[in-house]
Amino acid sequence: MINFRFHLVSLVAVFLALTIGIVVGATIVNQQIIDGLKHQIDRVQNDTDAQRTENHQLAQTTKQQNQYIEGIAPYVVEGRLTGVPVVVVAEQGVDRDTVRDLVGLLQSAGASSPAIVWLQSKWLLANTADQTQLASIVGDASNSPQLRVDGLDALADRLGRNASGAGGTTATARSATDVLDALDTAGFVKVEPVGASGTSDLSTFPTPGPRIVVLGGDGSDLSTNSVVEPLTSAFATLRTPTIAGELVQSSDSSTRGVALAGIIKDGRFDHLVSTVDDVDLVQGQLAVVLAAEASGQAEFGHYGYGKGADRALPTWTGS
Repeated sequence: MINFRFHLVSLVAVFLALTIGIVVGATIVNQQIIDGLKHQIDRVQNDTDAQRTENHQLAQTTKQQNQYIEGIAPYVVEGRLTGVPVVVVAEQGVDRDTVRDLVGLLQSAGASSPAIVWLQSKWLLANTADQTQLASIVGDASNSPQLRVDGLDALADRLGRNASGAGGTTATARSATDVLDALDTAGFVKVEPVGASGTSDLSTFPTPGPRIVVLGGDGSDLSTNSVVEPLTSAFATLRTPTIAGELVQSSDSSTRGVALAGIIKDGRFDHLVSTVDDVDLVQGQLAVVLAAEASGQAEFGHYGYGKGADRALPTWTGS
């Protein structure tokens, strides 16, 4: 006859067996999970190492390509703008070295481009004093809503005279003094000489038939109210061939072309204005030089890699 002790021993044995089974099973399962996780970690690490190697190789390739483009650039542009006056106007805050490199490339092409005219933050007209100063220079009412436009028009008239005389006059009707000097003295512009032939004395510059380069970008001190579009419009109204360029400092490639979107969309001056959205790259600096040359054959377009660009460079004509 089965007694209570037998039942007790049997129950203890069952629970002991269950406990042992659970412990052993859990150990095996946990080890399998651990092994699986370790395998996944190893795979991710291997993928990361492979990606890092690929990125390094791509960076090296990009560096080599950029070195090649920088080296070949002077050969590409040599003699393309011999004797052509090129006015470079840039918003303060965009990369200075890049703008200087562009002017150096223009000089390598034979252009007469002795300086950069830097547009200062005073063009924001953020206070009454700046408004009064600009009004005095251009002969406008200090509270005129057109004051900024009139100031840019006066600057464009001073720098955008062309060979036919259709674009600008030898002296502005609003001021007996040199508008450029007055704007410089008041702090609206700063003239920086570039290169061995550079000079800050632009009293006789430009000679007839200039090409204009107007530069802005996301690093500009005027980025909240850029003057690139109205100044480009002012030069185009004078029928002076103009290139509006953008220097991008953001790592977000989707921003490329944003500063030029209004000019591209406008379309009124497509026969007088080209745009280049990658002046921060050597490719874009080459595009500026070639676009300045192409403007002599009345070819204009939108160049670069951003939204609205037609192609990277002007069409090759074999010249």
